[in-house]
Amino acid sequence: FSDFYERSRNKNKAIIRHIDPEHFLKWKDLYEDYEFWRNNGFDYVPIEPIISYRLEKDGKVAIFSGVLYLNLEKWKEMTPQFTSELETKKDKILKALDRKGISHGHAHEANFCLRFWRDESGRPDMTKTPRLYLIDFDQAISP
Repeated sequence: FSDFYERSRNKNKAIIRHIDPEHFLKWKDLYEDYEFWRNNGFDYVPIEPIISYRLEKDGKVAIFSGVLYLNLEKWKEMTPQFTSELETKKDKILKALDRKGISHGHAHEANFCLRFWRDESGRPDMTKTPRLYLIDFDQAISP
């Protein structure tokens, strides 16, 4: 896990995604609806964090989002640890999206990312199940 630790030290960085406004609005709605997520059993918003955004000249929206690093697909390749708990969280996120009437468009395991709890020295706390976030909303729609 040393490689994972080194990559995870770069927390508080951002990436920029360029997506169509209609997909951005679905993402933004999900990210800002704290009450919805609380009502669906979460004590956090399990959606890729939006730091800021701006409309570009080409009509796309540039979204600055928080980097979450390791995805569920890679995690499962590395270890079976927390697999059952993470699968339960993944299903819970997808069921909540369905209740809200939003289709992510490509909610595969590479688009679910983990955020680990940290110990006092800043290292990932491997005794606690990490939080799971759904990312990459460039295909999000509602019927």
